[in-house]
Amino acid sequence: MAASVDIDHVVALSSSPAVDAAQLEAFGLAALPGGRHAAWGTRNVVLPLVGAYLEFLAVEDRAIAAQSAFGRSVLSGLAAGDGLWRLALRTEDMAATIAAMHSSGVACPDPVPGERLRPDGTRLSWRLAFPEGPHDGGTPPMLIAWDDPAFAPYGQGGAGALHIARVAVAAYDPSSLAQWYETAFGLTARKTAQRDYGPLWLVPFAQGDLLLCGGADASPSVQRVLAAEGPGPFALELRGALGGPRRDVTIGRSRYSLADR
Repeated sequence: MAASVDIDHVVALSSSPAVDAAQLEAFGLAALPGGRHAAWGTRNVVLPLVGAYLEFLAVEDRAIAAQSAFGRSVLSGLAAGDGLWRLALRTEDMAATIAAMHSSGVACPDPVPGERLRPDGTRLSWRLAFPEGPHDGGTPPMLIAWDDPAFAPYGQGGAGALHIARVAVAAYDPSSLAQWYETAFGLTARKTAQRDYGPLWLVPFAQGDLLLCGGADASPSVQRVLAAEGPGPFALELRGALGGPRRDVTIGRSRYSLADR
């Protein structure tokens, strides 16, 4: 099947979303207060990017969170500490995307509704689906379809605007994870290498690239991530017209880089 998904947002789990977001605001990003997910016992702060966004997600009510599958997965993720957690892949036709995945042999349960209220009272709603993927790459990505994309908290282009360039994911078997993305979404992964990560598989999306890193030949830094934290996203690179040097910041257990185009 032809690729029908793109990176919608990257989720980082956080015990203090406003504090974590402020570390990136210091480099010029603007955070929005987000809102509460009443049914899941969670709340968030979002940083709009060009056509996407970064979400810092926290548990607000542990008892409520424990009553839903999504809330329990957030609680489980936070047990490993603050840091990048999973991708949300946008689809404009959830039913067709899931049907195509099923025809490719990738299981994906029916979507579930989600919503939150912004501080101004505006209601945002969407549907989420959770494909069953190989867990050696961390938590599998989720699919999102916005009921009204006009309300999605994306940023616009313009001076200083940042977009997702790369999301680095540690995996015990990156080639297997790359094959899963190819099978699930019809994407074409290619093997390459980078100085920071060593040999890796690159999975391209319109909104940015996934770098699937790991294996016996991975760089020492990737090996340390896998040994200390296990598989999953561990670094996010944003690019834009910054007009200055590259900036790096560590938030929780993850690294964020802001670089000039």
